[in-house]
Amino acid sequence: MMTYYERPLAGEILRAHSKVVVLEGARAVGKSTLARRQLESHGYAYYTLADAGTLRQASSDAAAWIQRIRVPAIIDEAQLAKDIPLAVKEYTDQKPGQDILFILTGSASIARSGLGGQDPLTRRVRRFSLYPLTQAELHRSTFNIVDSLWHSEPDLTYGSRLTMDDLGLMMSTGGFPKYAVDTRLMSTSERGLSIRDDIDSVLGDTLLPEERFDKNIAQKILQRLLVYPGGILNVSKVASGLEYDVRTINRYISIFIRRFLIHTLPNLATRPTRQPYARAKVHPVDSSFSVETLRMSGHDMTREPEEFGNLLESFVVQQVIPACQWSQERPDCFYWREAGVSPREVDLVLKNDAGKLIGIEVKSSETVKQDDFKGLRALASRDGRLSRGFVIYTGSQVIKEDDRLWAIPVSALWEDGAFVSDAHGSLLGNPVMRADANPLSSADALPVDANVFLSYSHADDAHLGGAIIGLVDQIKSEYEYEMGSTLNVFVDKRSINWEEDWKAAMNGSLGIANVLMPAVTPRYLRNPACRDELTQFDDRMRGVPGSQVLSLVWQDYGAVRRAMPNDPVLKAIDKHQRISVSELRGLSIDSTAYQAKVAEIVSKLRELMERGTAHEDASDIAEKGHGRGEADGLIEAFDRLEQDIPPFNDAVARVVTGIDDISAFAHEHPAPSQSSATSYLAWSQTFGEGVGKGTKTLREGLKELARYWGDVHDALNRCLAVLISSSDADQRQEGLRTMEHLAYSIRQSTILSPSARDLLPMARMLQAASPRPAPLAWIIEEAIGTFGAIESSCNSLLDRIRSVESMIGSEMPAGSGT
Repeated sequence: MMTYYERPLAGEILRAHSKVVVLEGARAVGKSTLARRQLESHGYAYYTLADAGTLRQASSDAAAWIQRIRVPAIIDEAQLAKDIPLAVKEYTDQKPGQDILFILTGSASIARSGLGGQDPLTRRVRRFSLYPLTQAELHRSTFNIVDSLWHSEPDLTYGSRLTMDDLGLMMSTGGFPKYAVDTRLMSTSERGLSIRDDIDSVLGDTLLPEERFDKNIAQKILQRLLVYPGGILNVSKVASGLEYDVRTINRYISIFIRRFLIHTLPNLATRPTRQPYARAKVHPVDSSFSVETLRMSGHDMTREPEEFGNLLESFVVQQVIPACQWSQERPDCFYWREAGVSPREVDLVLKNDAGKLIGIEVKSSETVKQDDFKGLRALASRDGRLSRGFVIYTGSQVIKEDDRLWAIPVSALWEDGAFVSDAHGSLLGNPVMRADANPLSSADALPVDANVFLSYSHADDAHLGGAIIGLVDQIKSEYEYEMGSTLNVFVDKRSINWEEDWKAAMNGSLGIANVLMPAVTPRYLRNPACRDELTQFDDRMRGVPGSQVLSLVWQDYGAVRRAMPNDPVLKAIDKHQRISVSELRGLSIDSTAYQAKVAEIVSKLRELMERGTAHEDASDIAEKGHGRGEADGLIEAFDRLEQDIPPFNDAVARVVTGIDDISAFAHEHPAPSQSSATSYLAWSQTFGEGVGKGTKTLREGLKELARYWGDVHDALNRCLAVLISSSDADQRQEGLRTMEHLAYSIRQSTILSPSARDLLPMARMLQAASPRPAPLAWIIEEAIGTFGAIESSCNSLLDRIRSVESMIGSEMPAGSGT
């Protein structure tokens, strides 16, 4: 099962004040997945022109098709129908307001020409580019590196543990989800072949209607550009070397940009010329493109320092440029190079709307010398707008050169703890929710008793006409009326960075109770994003005093329970309090029955908070009265963990064996090529019987896994709690490293192969054809859900470990060792 990484760009898209939004990006970069996972649930109908029938309708009469579809709408691969932009323009011109009506996605630039060379969507559109995953996205970082470079100070106690081998793998793998999410699925050679095939496919696809394109010419020019990542473009030299006309080179570079194979940085020091890409720096959209092209050209970046340095520069650019789109500053990006015989240069320069500059120089060495700052100093002396400068290098320590110049490890671009809190309300070190996320205004000035986190399915809330969010608002209002104090209510539709907000609040607000309020329905329990959210909440709240869970059950979920009896998410809900609110569906909020239910929920909420406080006090007394030393407590905690891990691993192995047996049988007994119902029914019955052994093994393994994972999970949290309270710094640091290794190992052991994921739709198809294979679909769904929940718990545990490590680092006295 491939993990989905939330894309911060989705929040910017949803906040765009424009009737039309265009989301562009390379093929397979994740546009469709983002649209389905993070945008569609906000009330958008989804249409894809990758579907041949839909494309025919949209192409034959785009204006009529636009009038027929449900709006607001997402139109995926919109570049395939050349008349779509004009049809969208005509439709939106008739509609008042600035709400988003259309989100158009494309694997090539949409509507850059038309209407006699003009963009028909001018003044009606906000454009966003989805780049390959950055390391910050893959690490689920809680900060934006662009804003940190602008406003935060590097933490002088930060130390990087990134090795050169790790960095080389990151650059080779790149950020396309197919390769970046699980590097174990492919060998280096397999990944290289796949990357070459992907580039070849992009060059061979008809992404833009009526585009003149020769694949052989394109391959030669693109290869020439990719073997010089970060090189300054000399179009005449490229044309001469390849024996093509300058106009041909310019035209193909434009095509490569529109197809998101490369991007260019203009020189801040030069004026625009008639040649569109004159003296621009050319970077691959993903470092993996250049790594593979260089490898095929006989180069080895691990043995050629110059090649490694060029690739590192492109890699750094690829971490920074995407983040500009969801930063506060939203800067434009350049490089800087002065004229002359021995010119100074800065690899990347960010320029905000006020004209202020941030300079970034990239060095592939593990040490920093005075000369490494020469380019930044030259830029500062020639342009008074430079606010700050950074040398990004492969060493491990933060070095402060002067008040506005630093050297920082490359891992500081994505690792939490590399920067201290900024002056713009960054959530690092500031757990208070942003003002627009908290409906309570400062004028109310009521004391806050709890942070309440609403976890819900957007589709459920839409189906119920906003009743889920509406109920939480009523609970808050009633609580204020009864108590004279208030609740911080966290709702993702009101928060700029939902995940950052609730993590920061739970990590930092130890004096305030935290209450998770899941809106439980069958759809919620089957939704991977909701399951992941609930698992992370539940894990994080274990370490927060007074935390409680109060589930609001909107719909009976007995069918899900019967289908997945050992599901860990269901177990997490069952062990906490819950209240049925299904009777509220359709009731007016002014009705007596509705108000009585709200009062009942508030009463239960107060009871839970009081119980949490009492439990916290009792725990404190027990800890203080405990007769054994810290070392005894830690040994006991790790001994228990050591006992629990082996049976857990055996249960995981049994689950994997069951899935492998089913996969093998499926491979050996494919569906019949005949389409008759009789032959298909006979095959489905045979299949159901044939996978019986694998299904039994899988069921038994899942039953054991549910039991042993509970033991391991509790033991891990107990170990972490003991380590946090330990006064022995060396013991604590060693224990945290052990914990981190264990969490990584457990997470990796429960990542299912893609073939396991492929079994689920097949099993559901069989279930629809015959009742005999029905248990197979349920058990596979339970396996995928269970492994997903364990993976999510491990991610949450790793986040908490890193948070503790960061806190320990900040407590170290100056000059102490690490």
